[in-house]
Amino acid sequence: SETPVLRCLEAISYYIRSNSSGFEDPSALSWHHDGATLFTVAVALTTAGSDFQGGDFEAHDDAKRVQRVSDLHRGDVTVWRGWDMHRVRPVTNGRRTVVVAEWWVGPRCSDDNFRPLVSAHATRTSLDVDSASIVLNEILADQLTADDNFRPLVSAHATRTSLDVDSASIVLNEILADQLTADDNFRPL
Repeated sequence: SETPVLRCLEAISYYIRSNSSGFEDPSALSWHHDGATLFTVAVALTTAGSDFQGGDFEAHDDAKRVQRVSDLHRGDVTVWRGWDMHRVRPVTNGRRTVVVAEWWVGPRCSDDNFRPLVSAHATRTSLDVDSASIVLNEILADQLTADDNFRPLVSAHATRTSLDVDSASIVLNEILADQLTADDNFRPL
């Protein structure tokens, strides 16, 4: 097995700013995932209740079970699988600051490549951890349908179904993601 390397390291601050329509937190994040990142680590540099209010971290798995972390203290660490959907709720007062590190089996981050793109190899490695992940299977399906070797199949499907190539690619992608999710033993080369 390969040793995970640092994919990304960044300091993130969440805070409110006034604008013409009132206050908003432009740094709050909506639901997203970190792709094929094996695990993401966030270290709190500020304390909830004294440095900021709001800014809860929430994560959910494919079954939509939401876990919430709201009482972070400076030095606390939160860890989650990169493919689990997660977000940070808006900060209502003060500034919430964290250092975030993503770990994966792929190219290491560098000054020239702050956050390397997800590769099929990294996705397959994460699928070895959680083969039933809908997010990972959708990522792999996207990668496979974008592959030049897969394009003739997309074109043939488009011709057969009278769809444009983009629509045919979406349909095949959904079929492939469903098959990948259903078949624990399927690992394309």
